[in-house]
Order: sequence, then structure tokens, then C-alpha cells
Amino acid sequence: MGMARNWFLGMRSAAAGLAFASVLAMALPSGSVSADEGWLVDFEAAKQQAAKEGKSILMEFTGSDWCPPCIALKKKVLDTDVFKTRAPEKFVLLKLDNPNDKSKQTPAEIAQYRKLAEEYRVSGVPTIILADDAGRPFAKNVGFGGQEPAAYVDNLEGQLANRGKRDELFAEAAKAQGEDRAKLLDQAIAVEPLITGRHQQVQLAIAGPHRHHQAPQIVVIRRRDRLVRH
Repeated sequence: MGMARNWFLGMRSAAAGLAFASVLAMALPSGSVSADEGWLVDFEAAKQQAAKEGKSILMEFTGSDWCPPCIALKKKVLDTDVFKTRAPEKFVLLKLDNPNDKSKQTPAEIAQYRKLAEEYRVSGVPTIILADDAGRPFAKNVGFGGQEPAAYVDNLEGQLANRGKRDELFAEAAKAQGEDRAKLLDQAIAVEPLITGRHQQVQLAIAGPHRHHQAPQIVVIRRRDRLVRH
């Protein structure tokens, strides 16, 4: 009787575990979760989660099986308890991998990497980009200098101030006009890393209403815009 009862309880526990796993699988978007604990691999899922939780997005562009600095960053920082404990409190983690061996990736992941690497002007890995829940960047970190985990996370958390400053300046610019608006927009985009076409859009927004009497600030913005073009 004891053995039969133990067998029954074991089977019931296993069935409950399978049921929970099935529910969890249905609750998560297909392909959205990476094999690395706590990391997503789908950009849209990351934006949705960031909006829901009021967090920023940490995008890691990496070459996991061929890039020595990427491998070192993962081992010395990203896989540590310090990072795993502190980073998810402020960031939704998004891994964007470009390995030599793509057998474990979906076609959508491969295409997504190419699209986002071009959009965010990623020319080398590892590159860490911090963005808001709409994907608008406010910090960019290229390479790995061997920092200790705590120092590395301290730097990332410190860069969150860039987002608040940028958003405040854009909000003020939305209420201003003429040269005052141009100055505020110039300050706002100076906070952002020069990595997306957003700077060109801002320049056009300024130049449109004032193209017949352009202020010096507009010229500065256009020069910045040329820096981000290939």
C-alpha cells in the first residue's frame, strides 16, 4: 500500500508539473524567451514587457560563439549573481545574437538581428544599447573593458538619468517655438547616442517651419545627422 501510494503521489506531482509547463508555454509568445535565464529574444515582446513594468530595455548585441569580448562580458558580468539580481530591477533584458552557428535560431531571430543592427548602427560587438519602451535609445556602450560586475551595473543604472533628461527636454521643446524650440531639441538629441535616423527626423521637424530663416542650431543638428549616415 505504501509503495502504491508513493507511486500515485509521484505521478500526480509529475502531471501537475507538465500542466504548469503547458500553461506557461501558452502564456509566452513563441520564440520570445532565450535559453539564457531572464533574457528575451524578441524585440516586440521586450517593448511590451518594458511598457507593462515601467522599465527600460537593455539590448545586448553579441556574437556568442566567436567574439572573445562578448564571451568575457557574459562570463564576468552577465552571468554573475550581481547582474542577475540588480539588472532586472531596472531593465528588460533582450539578447540579440549573431553567432556563427545559427542552427538554434529561428529565421525571425536572424532577420531581427540584421534589422536592428542596421537601425541602431551596430558596427561591432559587444554593444549594449539602453532604450525606452518604444525602442528609442538613450545610451550606448561598445566593447568590454573588464569591469567588475557591480561597477558595470552601476554605470548602466547611472545612464538611466539620460532618459529622464532627454524626455524632459523633448517635453519642453514641444511647448516652445522658433529658436527656443531649436535649442531645446538640439540639447535633447545631444543626450541620445548618434545611432538612429531619429536625428534626421528631428532636424527636418525643425527646418520645416523655419527653412527661410534658419538658426545656427539647425546647422549643428544637420552636421550631427551626417555623422549617423553611412
